[in-house]
Amino acid sequence: MFHRKRWFHRYLFKALLLALCAGLFGVGVTTSIPVRAVSDSTPFGAITAPDDVGLYHKFEISLELNAAITNPYDPGEAALDGEFTSPSGKILTVPGFYYRDFDFSLVISELGNIREQMTPMESRSWRVRFTPSEVGIWHFALLLTHKGETVRSESRQFAVKESDKHGFLRLSPRDPRYLEFDDGTPFFGVGLNMAWYEDNEDGRIADYVRWLDAFSAAGGNTIRVWLAPWGFSYEWRDTGLGNYELRQDRAFRLDKLFELAEERGVYIQLTMIAHGPFSRTTNTEWDANPYNQKNGGMLSDPVAFVSNPEAFNFWLRYLRYAAARWGYSTSLLAWEWWNEVNWTPFSSPEKLAPWISKSAEYLKNLDPYQHLITHSGSQRQDKSVWGMPSMDITQVHIYQANDWAFTLVEEARKWSEEYGKAFLLGEFGYDSTPQLDPFGVRMRIGMWSGLVGGAMGSGQFWWWYTYVHAGDLYQPFRGLSAFVKGEDFAAHGFRPSPAKSSKRAFADVYGLQSDDYALLWVVSGTFSDAYYKRLVQKNMVKKVENPLIVTFPTVKGISVNVPELKPGSYTVEIWDTLKGEVIATQTLNTTAEGLSIPLPEFMEDLALKVRKVN
Repeated sequence: MFHRKRWFHRYLFKALLLALCAGLFGVGVTTSIPVRAVSDSTPFGAITAPDDVGLYHKFEISLELNAAITNPYDPGEAALDGEFTSPSGKILTVPGFYYRDFDFSLVISELGNIREQMTPMESRSWRVRFTPSEVGIWHFALLLTHKGETVRSESRQFAVKESDKHGFLRLSPRDPRYLEFDDGTPFFGVGLNMAWYEDNEDGRIADYVRWLDAFSAAGGNTIRVWLAPWGFSYEWRDTGLGNYELRQDRAFRLDKLFELAEERGVYIQLTMIAHGPFSRTTNTEWDANPYNQKNGGMLSDPVAFVSNPEAFNFWLRYLRYAAARWGYSTSLLAWEWWNEVNWTPFSSPEKLAPWISKSAEYLKNLDPYQHLITHSGSQRQDKSVWGMPSMDITQVHIYQANDWAFTLVEEARKWSEEYGKAFLLGEFGYDSTPQLDPFGVRMRIGMWSGLVGGAMGSGQFWWWYTYVHAGDLYQPFRGLSAFVKGEDFAAHGFRPSPAKSSKRAFADVYGLQSDDYALLWVVSGTFSDAYYKRLVQKNMVKKVENPLIVTFPTVKGISVNVPELKPGSYTVEIWDTLKGEVIATQTLNTTAEGLSIPLPEFMEDLALKVRKVN
């Protein structure tokens, strides 16, 4: 949706990569690069790094280089890398990057309003960011490849101490449809899109402070962020291709966003490219794209972006910078190649799949943490895209459905069954800005549909600041996050539950189930945003004082039958989905037909946890 919308030394890796590019694109390159040790003529200036750091915390090296470099953002001219040796002897290499500092603060007015104050500073440096995954003494050395020669710095050491951090997010080895951290701690995403900030004095990072404070306080833990031209993208027409100096403020703000997210336990799905810059038809920004020949680029048509060798090399440079600057973060949930590539002229798998494959291979060698990868806009039947091993998370965006709960749950199940991978309803919402749904009915339905459909997280609603934040609609996140807290989704081997209500005309039941455990969601047949709007219209005809305040019809006298459970006694918790509270607890025994659960009266929806006790 749119609204204004990698034991190799680095020199060897680079040589192999260049050779690969030569094979792929017919580019002539030299693959022999000599390496010399540090000497009196070392290009390395003062190197600043901490003596110790916590496990899975950021270890950052800052240095100056005594070398004449025209464009420090061009790894073809100068490539800095850090080589780290763990206590167990494992060697990891990460790319470095060029950095400009800013004087940054958030100012709170007497009225409590937050504003960003940010002034560029003249100080610039090279940085290497690294996240250690072992406790003990680590060693590092820096390597600079410049003018066809690679120079290695002296080795230094630092200590890594225990911490309370869980590590990076991974696909669970017990069930790849779900995520867990390096230490095995389960993770379920409770998510919302926060793609960009409002670019004004009261917005930018101040926006994210406001949004993330409210969102994380309600239990939200996943956001989806774009490198959009009007937001965090560090390359656009004002920079030209391959030199990010004029947009270091954008990169600095993204640093701050990752810091904010880490402080609040929020994880970022980072979308690398929006569709607009490469579309002529939908939210088109092609005329301002630096790849466009009119702006000094090499492409006469956006379709050539995925096939032109020169364009691909500039894209790899952009990707390297991102991996170097933000790849360290345990708060990076996933890299996302595209937002809605279906709106571009190269969305067909024949064009797109080779580009993704080559990009993923490059990123794999840059990112020693092996962050998860996702993508959006390709159709479910595009198996050459979704079936590739590098694609960890499948994803779909949905804005139109006749029956929202049924459609979203079924879609999640189909993707999961088709690929056996983690699935995410990355966007859902309204075709335009929400109007008559001030209580977030559709948002609640989409969030819970993700859970009971077997996704790795809730559905992620789109309209975050003009609707969710503006209407203070954070309570649904509180309810869902309370329900999933402590749940280990990968532990049960969940399958779709065959549970049904005794009066299906009154309520539908969706859920996940194993032989002795079930998570169920019971939805009233009248609980929908469409029905809500009809009630509002009736109130308007009746000229009630506040037509937006409505009451859904009460559902009475129904029960839920859960078959295919092991015989025995079960504890059933009945939850208020909005408050995130248990409103009733029962102990029931199975019969030949299954487990019959009588429900209390309700108007909207209920959630159930069913556990075998003997």
